[in-house]
Amino acid sequence: MTTTAEHLRNTLDGRWRDVKNRMREELSNEVFRPHYTPNTVIARTKVGEQMKIMAAHGAAEDGFKKEHGGNGDVAAAVTRIEMLAMSDLSLMVKAGVQWGLFGGAIENLGTERHHQAYVPRIISLDLLGCFAMTETGHGSDVQSLETTATYDASTQEFIIDSPTRTSRKDYIGGAAETATVAAVFAQLITPDGMGHGVHCFVVPIRDDRRYRSWRSEPEPQSNAVIVYMMDVSGSMGDEQKEIVRIESFWIDTWLRSQYQGIESRYIIHDAMAKEVDRDTFFRTRESGGTMISSAYKLCAKMIEDEYPPDQWNIYPFHFSDGDNWSVDDTVTCVELLRGKILPLCNQFAYGQVESPYGSGQFIKDLQEHFPEEERLVTSEIKGKEAIMDSIRDFLGKGK
Repeated sequence: MTTTAEHLRNTLDGRWRDVKNRMREELSNEVFRPHYTPNTVIARTKVGEQMKIMAAHGAAEDGFKKEHGGNGDVAAAVTRIEMLAMSDLSLMVKAGVQWGLFGGAIENLGTERHHQAYVPRIISLDLLGCFAMTETGHGSDVQSLETTATYDASTQEFIIDSPTRTSRKDYIGGAAETATVAAVFAQLITPDGMGHGVHCFVVPIRDDRRYRSWRSEPEPQSNAVIVYMMDVSGSMGDEQKEIVRIESFWIDTWLRSQYQGIESRYIIHDAMAKEVDRDTFFRTRESGGTMISSAYKLCAKMIEDEYPPDQWNIYPFHFSDGDNWSVDDTVTCVELLRGKILPLCNQFAYGQVESPYGSGQFIKDLQEHFPEEERLVTSEIKGKEAIMDSIRDFLGKGK
């Protein structure tokens, strides 16, 4: 049954209400809800992961022509980017730069050669770019831009030069870390010294020069599997589960942004363990008793059956409040770690969230039984403000 508020919203949304309603539904996903971001690195990584999810769901296709791999619905694309402000303004700007400014410049100002080489990669995020128009002295007054692009006939290259302080390119979103090429606006100068007005040039800005040519070479990938395990029992309150989700989300996001060839597996447990998909892992709300060995048994079986250590780098992460079913089950956990998990892993990480309901004993037991084990890393997470330190504990070992 449609409420009066929904009728009113649909009326105000006008002809784009279906697009906006789809975006509202997508942005209600846990991954797109506002999260605590302790620093710029984490914030950038978060937005990058969100962009990948959007690209996988075809979010960028509306803004590009059908003959270039898109849907040709520019107004719907603008509406989608506008709606991203409901999640994160940084995400809105990042999507606008990648698919609107940079992607739009390539599609609308480029030739068919550029369309074939770049546009599909821009849509899929295989190619990350930035938009370099604005200059210190002239803002976005394009005709007055000072940056020049002089064609050198002997090398068949353009020499890009910003000769003065006022010709410095400003506000280039993505240039600091992620973009590999820039759409640079500059005055075209031919070998006879004649100026031909402002043109757009695709300029590599990172060491990776794949996009100088129209051919891409396969890159080597190292295989790694990350097994995330989370206690969802009754002693883990909503605050504790939220901390675990935030930390595991950032760890997962960070690793995906830094390495190729990564697989992620997700296990939740109370008295029993089960494998779930990524979305369920970050959204589930369960309760019950706690038997940590159930998760370790499932993790060990997963590694034994699917991930031979001579072919895979293996990184299990387990989060709980330190409560366990019994001393006997803790002994079982220690035996599983010692005999079946640690010998096969690069590193096993255990994070314990402080809880008023959990005993907090399990981290002490691990530290007692594995005092010299370099492959086992533990971290106590006392609250959201400790998330960044815990991530450093886990990822700072270089295993």
